[in-house]
Amino acid sequence: MSKYQPFGPFAIPTNGSLVDKHKFAQFWTDIEKQSPGLSGAVGCYIFAIAAGKGAKPWYVGKTEKSNFKGETWSPHKLYIYSDALNSRKRGTPLLY
Repeated sequence: MSKYQPFGPFAIPTNGSLVDKHKFAQFWTDIEKQSPGLSGAVGCYIFAIAAGKGAKPWYVGKTEKSNFKGETWSPHKLYIYSDALNSRKRGTPLLY
């Protein structure tokens, strides 16, 4: 039986207004310490930007064939994240 539960938010590292892909390995190492097995899991994820009193969702995705680690930092997703960050100018990118 599958088990679904929410995890996060996890702050996505940035370098200016871009996602810092050089910190990819450390990002997932930190998540694995908090939630063992999560990087290899599949399911739904949300990219959001926190600013002020809450977080605004920008993209919702689902992994089926790939896991969270492989899917959420793919070139296409990095483009989506960077585009959202550039449109907001401020805020902390988050992954749920």
